[in-house]
Amino acid sequence: MILTLETANPKGRFDYGKAMKGTFMSGRRNPPLVLVADDEPTATIMLQRIFEREGYQVKTVNDGIEALAAARELLPDLVLLDIRMPGMNGFEVLKALREHPSTAGLPTILITANAREPSDVAFGLNLGADDYMYKPFAPQELIARAESKMKARQLEEALQQRTEELAALLQLSEDLIQHLERDDLLQLITARILDLLPGEYAAILQLNEHAEVVAQCINCRDDGETAPVPDAAAIRDRLLKAGRPLVWPEDEPLLPQYGSGMAALLQHGDETFGVLLLASI
Repeated sequence: MILTLETANPKGRFDYGKAMKGTFMSGRRNPPLVLVADDEPTATIMLQRIFEREGYQVKTVNDGIEALAAARELLPDLVLLDIRMPGMNGFEVLKALREHPSTAGLPTILITANAREPSDVAFGLNLGADDYMYKPFAPQELIARAESKMKARQLEEALQQRTEELAALLQLSEDLIQHLERDDLLQLITARILDLLPGEYAAILQLNEHAEVVAQCINCRDDGETAPVPDAAAIRDRLLKAGRPLVWPEDEPLLPQYGSGMAALLQHGDETFGVLLLASI
């Protein structure tokens, strides 16, 4: 069973309910947000209408300083930058975006007048622009290019995610090779879970065919000695009856000491051999 966990709530407590409703890649907005930066009101309104007609969210700004601030705050799915803007020009904004880790990968299209020199195009591309559009432009071409850049970015993110997952699996496999005893393995796995997820409690309970606990490991960030010991058989029965992972506070809490958490069966084929619990205060 693969469990995908993603979203932390504003108070800093991990919300397993929200996490179970999404996927690992669901951090992208729907609909996507486009940031338009152009000091010409007519151009700004036109670009806004083009993208809104296609169902996008649009944020508009009229100078380079506002563009940089909005990009850092909103982390849009696409940035359209006019080259000639007051405060900071498009090149300066692009350079600043590419220098900051949080904005370095934002898909960015530079918008320029037809009379710009080819050297300007090369300069912008060397700074990290994903594309150039010349005024005036056809709305269909603009949308097609914009969607192409956003899809490319999503593929890039998916590849990066997969690389990180494989690295984590490789590290785990190396650790497993060094820990061949069952108790050591359970301790290692729960510790790794707490390293990867923003929770305070992780437990793996191995059960036999009679729902008796044959091995368990409970790992608590605060104090493992005071960590609650769950009723594994009762939790297994509730999970089997529900036919899905249990997530609280949406479901009845399995560990009342923790405000948010989840439980799932550990299965191999049709055989259920244990229970996994994760929880956060």
